[in-house]
Amino acid sequence: MNIIPIPKKLQVAGFTYKIEQNGRSHRELERASSYGDNQENSLTIRIDSYLLPQLKSHTFVHEVLHIVNDTYNNHSVTEAEIHSIGHGLSQVLEQLGVR
Repeated sequence: MNIIPIPKKLQVAGFTYKIEQNGRSHRELERASSYGDNQENSLTIRIDSYLLPQLKSHTFVHEVLHIVNDTYNNHSVTEAEIHSIGHGLSQVLEQLGVR
C-alpha cells in the first residue's frame, strides 16, 4: 500500500498552505477533539501526528476538501457533505493502492 505523501506545503488556487504535523499540533487538536483542521487566515493545515497512517491520509484529504470548498464554492458545501465526499475519495484512493 502506498502512503499519501503529505508534503510540508501544498498549493491550492495560488495559495501556499503550510502543513503542520508536530507535537504542538497534536496537543492543540487533541484539546479540540479533532484529527485536523485548516486555518484560512494563516494558510495552515494541521494534522494530528499521532494518527494511524490510514486516518492521517483521510484527514489530509478531508482538510484539502475544505480548502477547495472554501476557495471555489464560497463555503457552500456542508461539513457533513465534506465528510461524506472525503470518505468516498479516500475509499477510491485505497482501491488504487494509495493510503
